[in-house]
Amino acid sequence: MRVIQCLILLLSFSLVVVAQERQGIEPRSTPGDYINRAIEKEISVGAALMAPDQVRHTFVTDLNRGYIVVEVGIYPVTGKKEKIALDHFLLHSGKLVSRPAGPTEIARILQKTSTSGHDVTVYPTAGIGYESGPPTYDPYDGRTHGGGVRTMAGVGVGVGRSGPGANTEADRKTMESELTDKGLHEGEISEPVAGYLYFPVTGKKSKASYQLEFTFDGKKILLNLGS
Repeated sequence: MRVIQCLILLLSFSLVVVAQERQGIEPRSTPGDYINRAIEKEISVGAALMAPDQVRHTFVTDLNRGYIVVEVGIYPVTGKKEKIALDHFLLHSGKLVSRPAGPTEIARILQKTSTSGHDVTVYPTAGIGYESGPPTYDPYDGRTHGGGVRTMAGVGVGVGRSGPGANTEADRKTMESELTDKGLHEGEISEPVAGYLYFPVTGKKSKASYQLEFTFDGKKILLNLGS
């Protein structure tokens, strides 16, 4: 019995470590899995503009209030290390250009302007489960999820009806944690990575057409994201 308990504790610890090391979101299998992609000799990039309903489905944080969310996947040449930074990206919309905003900045702004009337909570999660049935395609994350054994570790987010809105210090930290966990992380990479970029925007989003600019090794790569 004691051996089983030790194994459970060891597994739980391993899952927490994986959750801490994981950065951003799971990258799609290839750049070709993105509608918008650029295949280069040194590096490839794929991107997808998220619709407002996709943003609501993916985030508890109300990013539709002033932000455009873009999913980005970066694919370096196998075995070669490359450095990725948020200032490598720009979002063009007509004559307007914006840089990605950081989770801390976004959470601070949304905390002050929150009028949602929802109280946001966050809690750690870890476990093992089993998905039965045939593989299914999720239109929100663009991936196929199949049956079989799966492990889960990370942060769970819940929403309840309480108070005047997500305007407390705890709410700010929760939003910052979620956006950090799912955002594209900066640093040196040697394998595919993916995450979300959060661009502040003004004006009507529905009529805008967007281009994502990615600068790598002095070269500018443009991806037409549509509207």
